[in-house]
Amino acid sequence: MEPEVTPQLPTSGQILGFFAKSLGISDPRIQSRTARRYFSGHLKNQVKESSRAEIIGAIADALVNVGLAATPPVGDEGLSASPALATIIDQHAVNWDRLRAFLRPRMMRVLPHHLPAVWQAYVRLAVIDLALRVAAHIHLVGASLTVLDLLNWINVNRRGAYLNSKRSKVGISLNSFVEAVEVNDKTVEAWLYHGARPSDENLARIATALASKSEPSERNRLVRDLRALYWISDVAEILEQFIGTEAVGEIVGQLRRYASLVYRFIDEETFTEPRPTVFANLVKLGAHSRFAGLLLTALINSEPNDVWKEDLLAAGSDWVHRVLGVNLQIDQAEVDALIRETDGRVLKDWDISNPKAHAHYRRSMELQIQGRIDEALAEVAKAAELDPLDPANHFTLGSVKGTVGARNGDEALVAEGLEACWLAATLDPKWIVPWTEIGWLLLESGREREAVRHLRSVRPECGPLDSNYYNALGMALWELGEFTECLPALESSLELNADNPHIVVAAAVAAWQTGDSVKFNRYRKIARHVGASNKCNRLLELVKCN
Repeated sequence: MEPEVTPQLPTSGQILGFFAKSLGISDPRIQSRTARRYFSGHLKNQVKESSRAEIIGAIADALVNVGLAATPPVGDEGLSASPALATIIDQHAVNWDRLRAFLRPRMMRVLPHHLPAVWQAYVRLAVIDLALRVAAHIHLVGASLTVLDLLNWINVNRRGAYLNSKRSKVGISLNSFVEAVEVNDKTVEAWLYHGARPSDENLARIATALASKSEPSERNRLVRDLRALYWISDVAEILEQFIGTEAVGEIVGQLRRYASLVYRFIDEETFTEPRPTVFANLVKLGAHSRFAGLLLTALINSEPNDVWKEDLLAAGSDWVHRVLGVNLQIDQAEVDALIRETDGRVLKDWDISNPKAHAHYRRSMELQIQGRIDEALAEVAKAAELDPLDPANHFTLGSVKGTVGARNGDEALVAEGLEACWLAATLDPKWIVPWTEIGWLLLESGREREAVRHLRSVRPECGPLDSNYYNALGMALWELGEFTECLPALESSLELNADNPHIVVAAAVAAWQTGDSVKFNRYRKIARHVGASNKCNRLLELVKCN
Protein backbone atom coordinates (compact mmCIF):
# COMPACT_ATOMS: atom_id res chain seq x y z
CA MET A 1 0.00 0.00 0.00
CA GLU A 2 3.02 2.31 0.32
CA PRO A 3 2.66 3.93 -3.14
CA GLU A 4 -0.92 4.86 -2.27
CA VAL A 5 -0.21 6.01 1.28
CA THR A 6 2.96 8.04 0.75
CA PRO A 7 1.41 10.90 -1.29
CA GLN A 8 -0.97 11.53 1.62
CA LEU A 9 1.91 12.43 3.95
CA PRO A 10 3.23 15.78 2.66
CA THR A 11 6.04 17.76 4.23
CA SER A 12 5.33 20.71 6.51
CA GLY A 13 6.32 23.00 3.64
CA GLN A 14 3.66 21.49 1.39
CA ILE A 15 1.05 21.82 4.14
CA LEU A 16 1.91 25.48 4.82
CA GLY A 17 1.92 26.22 1.09
CA PHE A 18 -1.52 24.69 0.69
CA PHE A 19 -2.71 26.60 3.75
CA ALA A 20 -1.39 29.94 2.46
CA LYS A 21 -2.86 29.40 -1.01
CA SER A 22 -6.25 28.27 0.31
CA LEU A 23 -6.52 31.32 2.59
CA GLY A 24 -5.40 33.69 -0.14
CA ILE A 25 -2.43 35.13 1.77
CA SER A 26 -0.88 37.62 -0.63
CA ASP A 27 2.32 38.61 1.19
CA PRO A 28 5.25 38.89 -1.30
CA ARG A 29 7.37 36.77 1.03
CA ILE A 30 5.24 33.71 0.28
CA GLN A 31 4.95 34.37 -3.44
CA SER A 32 8.68 34.41 -4.09
CA ARG A 33 10.68 31.74 -5.88
CA THR A 34 12.23 30.75 -2.55
CA ALA A 35 8.79 30.23 -1.01
CA ARG A 36 7.74 28.10 -3.97
CA ARG A 37 10.79 25.90 -3.41
CA TYR A 38 9.88 25.48 0.25
CA PHE A 39 6.23 24.76 -0.53
CA SER A 40 7.19 22.15 -3.13
CA GLY A 41 8.45 19.78 -0.45
CA HIS A 42 11.23 18.45 -2.68
CA LEU A 43 14.43 17.69 -0.80
CA LYS A 44 16.51 19.04 -3.67
CA ASN A 45 14.84 22.43 -3.20
CA GLN A 46 15.87 23.25 0.36
CA VAL A 47 15.78 26.87 1.48
CA LYS A 48 17.97 28.65 4.02
CA GLU A 49 16.76 28.74 7.60
CA SER A 50 16.52 32.54 7.40
CA SER A 51 14.30 32.25 4.29
CA ARG A 52 12.14 29.62 5.95
CA ALA A 53 11.74 31.89 8.99
CA GLU A 54 10.65 34.74 6.70
CA ILE A 55 8.01 32.56 5.04
CA ILE A 56 6.58 31.34 8.34
CA GLY A 57 6.76 34.91 9.66
CA ALA A 58 4.66 36.10 6.70
CA ILE A 59 1.97 33.53 7.51
CA ALA A 60 2.04 34.55 11.18
CA ASP A 61 1.76 38.24 10.22
CA ALA A 62 -1.29 37.49 8.08
CA LEU A 63 -2.98 35.64 10.94
CA VAL A 64 -2.25 38.47 13.38
CA ASN A 65 -3.43 41.12 10.92
CA VAL A 66 -6.87 39.53 10.67
CA GLY A 67 -7.22 39.42 14.44
CA LEU A 68 -6.47 35.79 15.20
CA ALA A 69 -3.87 36.73 17.81
CA ALA A 70 -3.78 39.84 19.97
CA THR A 71 -0.58 41.53 21.10
CA PRO A 72 0.11 41.14 24.85
CA PRO A 73 0.49 44.31 26.94
CA VAL A 74 3.92 45.89 26.82
CA GLY A 75 6.29 44.41 29.38
CA ASP A 76 4.70 40.95 29.58
CA GLU A 77 7.68 38.70 28.98
CA GLY A 78 8.61 40.62 25.85
CA LEU A 79 6.11 38.66 23.76
CA SER A 80 4.63 40.19 20.64
CA ALA A 81 1.93 38.34 18.77
CA SER A 82 3.51 37.73 15.37
CA PRO A 83 6.93 36.35 16.44
CA ALA A 84 5.26 34.22 19.10
CA LEU A 85 2.80 32.81 16.58
CA ALA A 86 5.62 32.20 14.08
CA THR A 87 7.46 30.19 16.75
CA ILE A 88 4.36 28.07 17.36
CA ILE A 89 3.90 27.41 13.63
CA ASP A 90 7.56 26.48 13.34
CA GLN A 91 7.32 24.08 16.30
CA HIS A 92 4.39 22.27 14.73
CA ALA A 93 6.09 22.19 11.33
CA VAL A 94 9.19 20.55 12.79
CA ASN A 95 7.07 18.20 14.92
CA TRP A 96 5.07 17.10 11.87
CA ASP A 97 8.21 16.45 9.78
CA ARG A 98 9.67 14.26 12.53
CA LEU A 99 6.44 12.33 12.92
CA ARG A 100 6.10 11.95 9.15
CA ALA A 101 9.64 10.58 8.85
CA PHE A 102 8.86 8.02 11.56
CA LEU A 103 5.46 7.04 10.19
CA ARG A 104 6.21 6.58 6.49
CA PRO A 105 8.23 3.36 6.76
CA ARG A 106 5.91 2.05 9.48
CA MET A 107 2.51 2.78 7.95
CA MET A 108 0.45 -0.38 8.02
CA ARG A 109 -2.20 -1.42 5.56
CA VAL A 110 -4.38 1.68 5.51
CA LEU A 111 -6.35 2.30 2.34
CA PRO A 112 -6.60 5.92 1.14
CA HIS A 113 -10.24 6.22 2.19
CA HIS A 114 -9.22 5.35 5.77
CA LEU A 115 -6.41 7.89 5.99
CA PRO A 116 -8.69 10.63 7.43
CA ALA A 117 -8.56 8.74 10.72
CA VAL A 118 -4.76 9.00 10.72
CA TRP A 119 -4.95 12.71 9.94
CA GLN A 120 -7.56 13.17 12.64
CA ALA A 121 -5.32 11.53 15.25
CA TYR A 122 -2.68 14.20 14.69
CA VAL A 123 -5.19 17.08 14.54
CA ARG A 124 -6.74 16.05 17.88
CA LEU A 125 -3.32 16.22 19.54
CA ALA A 126 -2.65 19.58 17.89
CA VAL A 127 -5.98 20.92 19.15
CA ILE A 128 -5.17 19.90 22.74
CA ASP A 129 -1.84 21.69 22.40
CA LEU A 130 -3.62 24.73 20.93
CA ALA A 131 -6.20 24.79 23.75
CA LEU A 132 -3.42 25.17 26.34
CA ARG A 133 -1.80 27.96 24.35
CA VAL A 134 -5.09 29.77 23.72
CA ALA A 135 -6.13 29.66 27.38
CA ALA A 136 -2.76 31.04 28.48
CA HIS A 137 -2.85 33.66 25.71
CA ILE A 138 -6.28 34.90 26.85
CA HIS A 139 -4.85 35.37 30.34
CA LEU A 140 -1.70 37.00 29.01
CA VAL A 141 -3.50 39.67 26.97
CA GLY A 142 -6.10 40.33 29.64
CA ALA A 143 -9.06 39.16 27.54
CA SER A 144 -12.08 37.14 28.66
CA LEU A 145 -13.47 33.76 27.67
CA THR A 146 -16.08 35.47 25.50
CA VAL A 147 -13.49 35.57 22.70
CA LEU A 148 -14.08 31.83 22.34
CA ASP A 149 -17.74 32.43 21.46
CA LEU A 150 -16.74 32.87 17.82
CA LEU A 151 -16.03 29.14 17.69
CA ASN A 152 -19.78 28.54 17.94
CA TRP A 153 -20.28 30.16 14.53
CA ILE A 154 -17.44 28.88 12.37
CA ASN A 155 -19.49 26.43 10.34
CA VAL A 156 -19.88 27.83 6.80
CA ASN A 157 -23.64 28.13 7.23
CA ARG A 158 -23.46 29.37 10.82
CA ARG A 159 -21.16 32.27 10.00
CA GLY A 160 -23.88 33.78 7.83
CA ALA A 161 -26.31 33.45 10.73
CA TYR A 162 -23.78 35.25 12.97
CA LEU A 163 -23.58 38.13 10.51
CA ASN A 164 -27.35 38.30 10.20
CA SER A 165 -27.79 38.29 13.97
CA LYS A 166 -25.39 41.24 14.26
CA ARG A 167 -27.38 43.11 11.61
CA SER A 168 -30.67 42.45 13.37
CA LYS A 169 -29.25 43.32 16.79
CA VAL A 170 -28.18 46.84 15.75
CA GLY A 171 -31.48 47.39 13.92
CA ILE A 172 -30.32 47.75 10.30
CA SER A 173 -32.87 46.69 7.69
CA LEU A 174 -31.78 44.41 4.89
CA ASN A 175 -32.15 47.19 2.28
CA SER A 176 -30.19 49.67 4.40
CA PHE A 177 -27.49 47.05 4.93
CA VAL A 178 -27.18 46.45 1.17
CA GLU A 179 -26.81 50.18 0.56
CA ALA A 180 -24.28 50.62 3.36
CA VAL A 181 -21.89 47.94 2.13
CA GLU A 182 -22.31 49.03 -1.52
CA VAL A 183 -23.01 45.63 -3.04
CA ASN A 184 -26.10 44.10 -4.67
CA ASP A 185 -28.81 42.33 -2.68
CA LYS A 186 -27.95 38.89 -4.12
CA THR A 187 -24.42 39.19 -2.74
CA VAL A 188 -25.71 40.12 0.71
CA GLU A 189 -28.21 37.25 0.63
CA ALA A 190 -25.35 34.87 -0.20
CA TRP A 191 -23.43 36.18 2.83
CA LEU A 192 -26.36 35.99 5.23
CA TYR A 193 -28.12 32.81 4.13
CA HIS A 194 -25.67 30.67 2.16
CA GLY A 195 -22.38 31.10 4.05
CA ALA A 196 -20.60 32.93 1.19
CA ARG A 197 -17.40 34.68 2.25
CA PRO A 198 -17.10 38.49 1.99
CA SER A 199 -13.66 39.76 1.03
CA ASP A 200 -11.60 41.32 3.82
CA GLU A 201 -12.38 44.72 2.27
CA ASN A 202 -16.11 43.99 2.42
CA LEU A 203 -15.77 42.76 6.01
CA ALA A 204 -14.39 46.21 6.87
CA ARG A 205 -17.40 47.83 5.18
CA ILE A 206 -19.77 45.52 7.04
CA ALA A 207 -18.12 46.48 10.34
CA THR A 208 -18.51 50.18 9.48
CA ALA A 209 -22.18 49.67 8.68
CA LEU A 210 -22.82 47.79 11.92
CA ALA A 211 -20.86 50.31 13.99
CA SER A 212 -22.92 53.19 12.54
CA LYS A 213 -25.81 51.98 14.70
CA SER A 214 -23.69 51.50 17.79
CA GLU A 215 -20.58 53.02 19.33
CA PRO A 216 -18.05 54.19 16.67
CA SER A 217 -15.27 52.66 18.78
CA GLU A 218 -16.85 49.28 18.11
CA ARG A 219 -15.77 49.32 14.46
CA ASN A 220 -12.22 48.08 15.02
CA ARG A 221 -13.41 45.30 17.30
CA LEU A 222 -16.06 44.28 14.77
CA VAL A 223 -13.50 44.23 11.94
CA ARG A 224 -11.22 42.02 14.04
CA ASP A 225 -14.00 39.67 15.09
CA LEU A 226 -15.46 39.30 11.60
CA ARG A 227 -12.10 38.65 9.99
CA ALA A 228 -11.20 36.15 12.72
CA LEU A 229 -14.54 34.37 12.31
CA TYR A 230 -14.22 34.00 8.56
CA TRP A 231 -10.57 32.99 8.64
CA ILE A 232 -11.18 30.36 11.31
CA SER A 233 -14.15 28.99 9.38
CA ASP A 234 -11.96 28.90 6.24
CA VAL A 235 -9.41 26.79 8.12
CA ALA A 236 -12.20 24.51 9.36
CA GLU A 237 -13.43 24.11 5.79
CA ILE A 238 -9.91 23.14 4.69
CA LEU A 239 -9.71 20.54 7.48
CA GLU A 240 -13.05 19.08 6.46
CA GLN A 241 -11.48 17.99 3.16
CA PHE A 242 -9.11 15.72 5.10
CA ILE A 243 -10.95 14.54 8.20
CA GLY A 244 -14.64 15.17 7.47
CA THR A 245 -17.26 17.66 8.64
CA GLU A 246 -18.36 15.68 11.69
CA ALA A 247 -14.80 15.31 12.97
CA VAL A 248 -14.12 19.03 12.56
CA GLY A 249 -17.29 19.86 14.49
CA GLU A 250 -16.21 17.60 17.36
CA ILE A 251 -12.67 18.96 17.37
CA VAL A 252 -13.77 22.61 17.38
CA GLY A 253 -16.15 21.86 20.25
CA GLN A 254 -13.32 20.28 22.23
CA LEU A 255 -11.03 23.22 21.48
CA ARG A 256 -13.51 25.61 23.03
CA ARG A 257 -14.27 23.31 25.97
CA TYR A 258 -10.64 22.54 26.76
CA ALA A 259 -9.51 26.17 26.42
CA SER A 260 -12.31 27.27 28.79
CA LEU A 261 -11.45 24.56 31.32
CA VAL A 262 -7.72 25.28 31.18
CA TYR A 263 -8.40 29.01 31.61
CA ARG A 264 -10.25 28.20 34.85
CA PHE A 265 -7.73 25.58 35.98
CA ILE A 266 -4.98 28.19 35.65
CA ASP A 267 -6.95 30.48 37.96
CA GLU A 268 -7.32 27.71 40.53
CA GLU A 269 -3.75 26.39 40.36
CA THR A 270 -1.00 27.76 42.60
CA PHE A 271 2.30 28.26 40.78
CA THR A 272 5.66 29.00 42.40
CA GLU A 273 6.67 31.23 39.48
CA PRO A 274 5.11 34.60 38.55
CA ARG A 275 1.88 34.12 36.63
CA PRO A 276 3.03 36.08 33.53
CA THR A 277 5.97 33.67 33.29
CA VAL A 278 3.58 30.70 33.48
CA PHE A 279 1.34 32.20 30.78
CA ALA A 280 4.26 32.99 28.48
CA ASN A 281 5.75 29.51 28.86
CA LEU A 282 2.42 27.86 28.05
CA VAL A 283 1.91 30.10 25.01
CA LYS A 284 5.38 29.27 23.71
CA LEU A 285 5.43 25.51 24.41
CA GLY A 286 1.81 24.39 24.77
CA ALA A 287 1.51 20.72 25.75
CA HIS A 288 5.29 20.49 26.20
CA SER A 289 5.45 23.33 28.70
CA ARG A 290 6.74 22.40 32.15
CA PHE A 291 3.37 23.57 33.51
CA ALA A 292 1.28 21.50 31.09
CA GLY A 293 1.30 18.25 33.11
CA LEU A 294 -0.95 19.61 35.88
CA LEU A 295 -3.40 21.06 33.36
CA LEU A 296 -3.54 17.94 31.20
CA THR A 297 -4.17 15.82 34.30
CA ALA A 298 -7.07 18.10 35.24
CA LEU A 299 -8.49 17.73 31.71
CA ILE A 300 -8.16 13.95 31.86
CA ASN A 301 -10.06 13.88 35.15
CA SER A 302 -12.88 15.91 33.61
CA GLU A 303 -13.05 14.02 30.28
CA PRO A 304 -15.78 11.32 30.01
CA ASN A 305 -14.68 10.09 26.56
CA ASP A 306 -12.03 7.33 26.68
CA VAL A 307 -10.62 8.15 23.23
CA TRP A 308 -10.03 11.80 24.14
CA LYS A 309 -8.49 10.64 27.42
CA GLU A 310 -5.92 8.68 25.41
CA ASP A 311 -5.25 11.77 23.31
CA LEU A 312 -4.77 13.88 26.45
CA LEU A 313 -2.35 11.30 27.87
CA ALA A 314 -0.31 11.37 24.65
CA ALA A 315 -0.42 15.15 24.09
CA GLY A 316 2.25 15.93 26.67
CA SER A 317 4.61 13.15 25.62
CA ASP A 318 4.89 11.08 22.47
CA TRP A 319 2.59 11.99 19.57
CA VAL A 320 4.26 9.45 17.29
CA HIS A 321 3.07 6.40 19.19
CA ARG A 322 -0.46 7.75 19.50
CA VAL A 323 -0.77 8.32 15.75
CA LEU A 324 0.90 5.00 14.98
CA GLY A 325 -1.47 3.31 17.42
CA VAL A 326 -4.47 4.70 15.54
CA ASN A 327 -2.91 3.44 12.31
CA LEU A 328 -2.63 -0.03 13.85
CA GLN A 329 -6.26 0.03 15.02
CA ILE A 330 -7.41 0.80 11.46
CA ASP A 331 -5.37 -2.11 10.14
CA GLN A 332 -6.89 -4.44 12.72
CA ALA A 333 -10.43 -3.30 11.93
CA GLU A 334 -9.88 -4.06 8.24
CA VAL A 335 -8.52 -7.51 9.06
CA ASP A 336 -11.45 -8.21 11.39
CA ALA A 337 -13.89 -7.27 8.63
CA LEU A 338 -12.21 -9.65 6.18
CA ILE A 339 -12.13 -12.47 8.72
CA ARG A 340 -15.86 -12.04 9.33
CA GLU A 341 -16.56 -12.03 5.60
CA THR A 342 -14.70 -15.30 5.12
CA ASP A 343 -15.86 -16.96 8.35
CA GLY A 344 -12.26 -17.28 9.47
CA ARG A 345 -11.09 -19.13 6.35
CA VAL A 346 -7.59 -18.64 4.93
CA LEU A 347 -7.02 -15.06 3.74
CA LYS A 348 -4.26 -15.51 1.21
CA ASP A 349 -4.15 -11.90 0.05
CA TRP A 350 -3.55 -10.73 3.62
CA ASP A 351 -1.16 -13.54 4.61
CA ILE A 352 -3.43 -14.57 7.47
CA SER A 353 -3.68 -18.35 7.64
CA ASN A 354 -4.54 -18.61 11.33
CA PRO A 355 -6.90 -15.93 12.72
CA LYS A 356 -6.31 -17.00 16.35
CA ALA A 357 -2.55 -16.69 15.95
CA HIS A 358 -3.00 -13.35 14.20
CA ALA A 359 -5.07 -12.05 17.15
CA HIS A 360 -2.09 -12.71 19.46
CA TYR A 361 0.31 -11.22 16.91
CA ARG A 362 -1.57 -7.96 16.57
CA ARG A 363 -2.03 -7.73 20.35
CA SER A 364 1.73 -7.97 20.57
CA MET A 365 2.03 -5.02 18.20
CA GLU A 366 -0.34 -2.95 20.37
CA LEU A 367 1.67 -3.77 23.50
CA GLN A 368 4.95 -2.86 21.80
CA ILE A 369 3.56 0.55 20.89
CA GLN A 370 2.53 1.01 24.54
CA GLY A 371 6.02 -0.01 25.71
CA ARG A 372 4.78 -3.17 27.49
CA ILE A 373 7.53 -5.37 26.09
CA ASP A 374 7.27 -8.39 28.42
CA GLU A 375 3.57 -8.75 27.67
CA ALA A 376 4.26 -8.24 23.94
CA LEU A 377 6.79 -11.08 24.00
CA ALA A 378 4.29 -13.44 25.60
CA GLU A 379 1.65 -12.62 22.97
CA VAL A 380 3.92 -13.09 19.94
CA ALA A 381 5.33 -16.30 21.46
CA LYS A 382 1.76 -17.60 21.63
CA ALA A 383 1.23 -16.58 18.00
CA ALA A 384 4.34 -18.52 16.95
CA GLU A 385 3.13 -21.53 18.91
CA LEU A 386 -0.31 -21.47 17.23
CA ASP A 387 1.09 -20.85 13.74
CA PRO A 388 4.71 -22.12 13.63
CA LEU A 389 4.92 -21.82 9.83
CA ASP A 390 4.24 -18.07 9.70
CA PRO A 391 7.62 -16.29 9.35
CA ALA A 392 6.17 -12.99 10.60
CA ASN A 393 5.56 -14.47 14.05
CA HIS A 394 9.14 -15.73 14.35
CA PHE A 395 10.60 -12.50 12.97
CA THR A 396 8.69 -10.36 15.48
CA LEU A 397 9.59 -12.70 18.33
CA GLY A 398 13.24 -12.63 17.33
CA SER A 399 13.35 -8.87 16.83
CA VAL A 400 11.86 -8.10 20.23
CA LYS A 401 13.93 -10.69 22.08
CA GLY A 402 17.16 -9.68 20.37
CA THR A 403 16.63 -5.96 20.88
CA VAL A 404 15.77 -6.34 24.57
CA GLY A 405 18.71 -8.69 25.03
CA ALA A 406 21.15 -6.33 23.32
CA ARG A 407 20.02 -3.37 25.42
CA ASN A 408 20.32 -5.33 28.67
CA GLY A 409 23.54 -7.17 27.82
CA ASP A 410 21.69 -10.51 27.90
CA GLU A 411 23.65 -12.66 25.44
CA ALA A 412 21.32 -15.66 25.90
CA LEU A 413 18.28 -13.57 24.91
CA VAL A 414 20.16 -12.16 21.90
CA ALA A 415 20.96 -15.72 20.83
CA GLU A 416 17.28 -16.66 21.09
CA GLY A 417 16.37 -13.59 19.03
CA LEU A 418 18.88 -14.47 16.32
CA GLU A 419 17.62 -18.06 16.24
CA ALA A 420 14.03 -16.89 15.74
CA CYS A 421 15.06 -14.50 12.95
CA TRP A 422 17.03 -17.25 11.21
CA LEU A 423 13.93 -19.46 11.38
CA ALA A 424 11.87 -16.65 9.79
CA ALA A 425 14.45 -16.30 7.01
CA THR A 426 14.40 -20.07 6.47
CA LEU A 427 10.60 -20.15 6.24
CA ASP A 428 10.59 -17.31 3.70
CA PRO A 429 14.08 -16.95 2.14
CA LYS A 430 12.87 -14.23 -0.25
CA TRP A 431 11.78 -11.89 2.58
CA ILE A 432 14.56 -9.36 3.18
CA VAL A 433 13.31 -8.15 6.58
CA PRO A 434 14.57 -11.03 8.80
CA TRP A 435 17.90 -11.10 6.94
CA THR A 436 18.37 -7.42 7.75
CA GLU A 437 17.19 -7.81 11.34
CA ILE A 438 19.91 -10.40 11.95
CA GLY A 439 22.44 -7.75 10.92
CA TRP A 440 20.88 -5.18 13.26
CA LEU A 441 20.91 -7.58 16.21
CA LEU A 442 24.55 -8.47 15.63
CA LEU A 443 25.37 -4.76 15.44
CA GLU A 444 23.39 -3.85 18.57
CA SER A 445 25.08 -6.62 20.55
CA GLY A 446 28.56 -5.30 19.70
CA ARG A 447 29.44 -7.75 16.91
CA GLU A 448 30.02 -5.17 14.20
CA ARG A 449 32.35 -7.18 11.95
CA GLU A 450 30.06 -10.17 12.12
CA ALA A 451 27.17 -7.88 11.18
CA VAL A 452 29.06 -6.58 8.13
CA ARG A 453 30.00 -10.10 7.01
CA HIS A 454 26.42 -11.27 7.38
CA LEU A 455 24.88 -8.31 5.54
CA ARG A 456 27.38 -8.55 2.69
CA SER A 457 26.48 -12.23 2.32
CA VAL A 458 22.82 -11.37 1.71
CA ARG A 459 21.98 -11.67 -1.97
CA PRO A 460 19.27 -9.96 -4.08
CA GLU A 461 17.40 -13.25 -4.33
CA CYS A 462 16.74 -12.90 -0.58
CA GLY A 463 14.39 -10.08 -1.54
CA PRO A 464 14.93 -6.56 -2.88
CA LEU A 465 17.68 -4.92 -0.84
CA ASP A 466 15.73 -2.07 0.74
CA SER A 467 16.53 1.15 2.60
CA ASN A 468 16.65 -0.60 5.97
CA TYR A 469 19.17 -3.14 4.67
CA TYR A 470 21.58 -0.46 3.39
CA ASN A 471 21.09 1.54 6.59
CA ALA A 472 22.06 -1.49 8.70
CA LEU A 473 25.15 -2.09 6.55
CA GLY A 474 26.11 1.59 6.69
CA MET A 475 25.78 1.81 10.47
CA ALA A 476 27.77 -1.40 10.98
CA LEU A 477 30.59 0.08 8.87
CA TRP A 478 30.20 3.34 10.81
CA GLU A 479 30.84 1.54 14.12
CA LEU A 480 34.00 0.07 12.60
CA GLY A 481 35.14 3.54 11.54
CA GLU A 482 35.13 2.54 7.87
CA PHE A 483 33.48 5.78 6.68
CA THR A 484 34.67 5.52 3.07
CA GLU A 485 32.55 2.38 2.67
CA CYS A 486 29.88 3.54 5.10
CA LEU A 487 28.88 6.64 3.10
CA PRO A 488 27.92 4.80 -0.15
CA ALA A 489 25.79 2.36 1.87
CA LEU A 490 23.95 5.23 3.59
CA GLU A 491 23.49 6.98 0.25
CA SER A 492 21.98 3.79 -1.19
CA SER A 493 19.59 3.79 1.75
CA LEU A 494 18.64 7.43 1.08
CA GLU A 495 17.98 6.68 -2.59
CA LEU A 496 15.21 4.34 -1.42
CA ASN A 497 13.99 6.46 1.52
CA ALA A 498 15.14 10.01 0.95
CA ASP A 499 13.70 11.68 4.03
CA ASN A 500 14.73 9.50 6.96
CA PRO A 501 16.32 12.08 9.30
CA HIS A 502 18.58 9.59 11.12
CA ILE A 503 20.13 8.36 7.88
CA VAL A 504 20.55 11.92 6.58
CA VAL A 505 22.40 12.98 9.75
CA ALA A 506 24.58 9.87 9.64
CA ALA A 507 25.39 10.52 5.96
CA ALA A 508 26.37 14.12 6.78
CA VAL A 509 28.78 13.04 9.52
CA ALA A 510 30.18 10.21 7.36
CA ALA A 511 30.79 12.73 4.55
CA TRP A 512 32.60 15.00 7.00
CA GLN A 513 34.72 12.06 8.18
CA THR A 514 35.77 11.34 4.58
CA GLY A 515 36.55 15.00 3.92
CA ASP A 516 33.72 15.48 1.40
CA SER A 517 32.56 19.00 2.35
CA VAL A 518 30.14 19.24 -0.59
CA LYS A 519 28.15 16.18 0.50
CA PHE A 520 28.44 17.19 4.16
CA ASN A 521 26.83 20.58 3.48
CA ARG A 522 24.16 19.02 1.26
CA TYR A 523 23.08 16.49 3.91
CA ARG A 524 23.42 19.04 6.72
CA LYS A 525 20.89 21.30 4.97
CA ILE A 526 18.55 18.39 4.21
CA ALA A 527 18.58 17.24 7.85
CA ARG A 528 16.45 20.12 9.15
CA HIS A 529 13.96 19.79 6.32
CA VAL A 530 13.26 16.13 7.02
CA GLY A 531 12.63 16.62 10.73
CA ALA A 532 16.02 15.92 12.35
CA SER A 533 16.01 16.76 16.05
CA ASN A 534 17.36 20.07 17.32
CA LYS A 535 20.15 18.13 19.04
CA CYS A 536 21.24 16.58 15.74
CA ASN A 537 21.06 19.91 13.93
CA ARG A 538 23.21 21.57 16.61
CA LEU A 539 25.69 18.70 16.30
CA LEU A 540 25.97 19.26 12.55
CA GLU A 541 26.45 22.99 13.07
CA LEU A 542 29.28 22.25 15.50
CA VAL A 543 30.85 19.87 12.98
CA LYS A 544 30.59 22.60 10.34
CA CYS A 545 32.37 25.10 12.59
CA ASN A 546 35.23 22.65 13.14
